[in-house]
Amino acid sequence: RASPGHRVSSSLESLTPTGGPRSAAGGGQARAVKRDPRAHEPGGRESRARRQSKLEVRQKPAHFEWGANRGAILEGWHSPQPTSKRASASHAAMALAAHSLSRLLRPRQLSRLLCRPRELTYLASIDQGTSSSRVVLYDAATLAPVASHQVELQSATTNPRPGWSQMDAKAIVKSVDDAAAGALQKAGATAADVAGVGITNQRESTVVWDARTGEPLYDCVLWHDARTRGTAASIKASVGGADALRPTCGLPVSTYFSGVKLKWLLDEVPAI
Repeated sequence: RASPGHRVSSSLESLTPTGGPRSAAGGGQARAVKRDPRAHEPGGRESRARRQSKLEVRQKPAHFEWGANRGAILEGWHSPQPTSKRASASHAAMALAAHSLSRLLRPRQLSRLLCRPRELTYLASIDQGTSSSRVVLYDAATLAPVASHQVELQSATTNPRPGWSQMDAKAIVKSVDDAAAGALQKAGATAADVAGVGITNQRESTVVWDARTGEPLYDCVLWHDARTRGTAASIKASVGGADALRPTCGLPVSTYFSGVKLKWLLDEVPAI
């Protein structure tokens, strides 16, 4: 490969009027070049001018002006001067990428690659609560909200006994699926356009799933359920008070936290 400002030695050089034919020994003797009679015929080999043009393009740096497309082609590659080491490294990487593309692709190919509209990608936020499930799609580049969809879930909650509050776990999953589908439809997007997902859930609500079938083994015990009063009292008595486990887990023994709910499920639900 030639350094900037140096000529490239190739068979094409023998065909250029400016380079002139030269012998390998540098003695200035003309070398006979067999020309292809089909060089300028339609469907024949590439013409000399075209081959020379391709050679010149490969030698041009990334900032080479390609006619009226120059501004569009270079948009995004010419950023302001970097103000930090990280920005400087990013700037250098972008310049290197542009230079590499300019050497590998023809101008028209590079123009199509760099000038097409930016394809949106999204970040999805799943807000799963006791009253509804909602999915919001944000533009991954600007974090601006693009679309959202909400599905009611209050009707899936049952209270079989006073102080008990539980929810159909499969209804929770379906509501999230429906909310996600609705948000994607409103945005005119598909799941493949989502770059990442964030989830917020129902506090300490607890559900146990069958590891083989994926089916719930019992309804989801909701965060404000009070059925575990007896379980919590038993644990407090066995460990030495409500705060006895704080050094281990940082939490008091309470009906609120999921660990106590899980203990109740293990003790009271045969399938678990």
